[in-house]
Amino acid sequence: AHPQSTDQDYYVSWNNKQARDYTTAPWGNGSVHRGNLLEDRVKKLVQQGGVTRAALVRAMADAGLADLRAEDVLPKLLKVVTGAPVTDPAAAAAVTKLRTWVANGAKRTETAAGSKKYADADAIRILDAWWPLLVKAEFEPGLGSGLYGAMTANLPVDEAPSAGHGPTGSHAGSSFQYGWWSYVDKDIRAVLGEQVKGPLARTYCGDGNLGACRDTLVSTLKAAAGRTAAQVYPGDDVCAAGDQWCADSINHRTLGGIKHGKISWQNRPTYQQVVEFTSHR
Repeated sequence: AHPQSTDQDYYVSWNNKQARDYTTAPWGNGSVHRGNLLEDRVKKLVQQGGVTRAALVRAMADAGLADLRAEDVLPKLLKVVTGAPVTDPAAAAAVTKLRTWVANGAKRTETAAGSKKYADADAIRILDAWWPLLVKAEFEPGLGSGLYGAMTANLPVDEAPSAGHGPTGSHAGSSFQYGWWSYVDKDIRAVLGEQVKGPLARTYCGDGNLGACRDTLVSTLKAAAGRTAAQVYPGDDVCAAGDQWCADSINHRTLGGIKHGKISWQNRPTYQQVVEFTSHR
């Protein structure tokens, strides 16, 4: 892919977007991209100075545990929701849990190594349930059911860890590559009156009305908060219904005589490489 910058001192690679003015084959690229999780951490390291191989590996590992929706989009959704007092108790409790999760780093991590239970489990469950509900409520009225259905058939609204991932199926690790996060991000920022580079053709949430948009988000948040773990994680041939950690987990395919157990989710790329140039490139 063409680089998105000129004379930058470093590059990250995580199925990067093409450069400005170059077209892209998959049309899910936009303002929020999986590479943000890595870029934001590496950029901070560079600004602090003294980048080491160990520090870069830590940045990669940290990015691999973060929920892209929670880190890059959820704060804007909550800004709309909390623009006025949230009087519904269920919605208010959900907001508190989601805010706490964001403050804790918006990661999908165990309470302790090997616990097979997530810290901030309720917040994770709520966002996993809320995301498809809010996207549908935000965009379907403006697009119409036919067009919305056609678009979601080509670009699913979500690629959370517990979802299926194309030919690899579920339990593969790789997550947040394709989805509607950029559409939600741009639309919500436009409704908030913020400047949006490359905006959508129109505003969709609440038909562009901030109060109506807030009502949409609050009602879908309340519905999501009421969904049980068994409803959000219905189970499969590997996991029991309601087992959140297992639903996300990476399940190894047995190719030889040794079988490996499931491991806790991490957003694993195709290749993980640590390379240091010892002389001029």
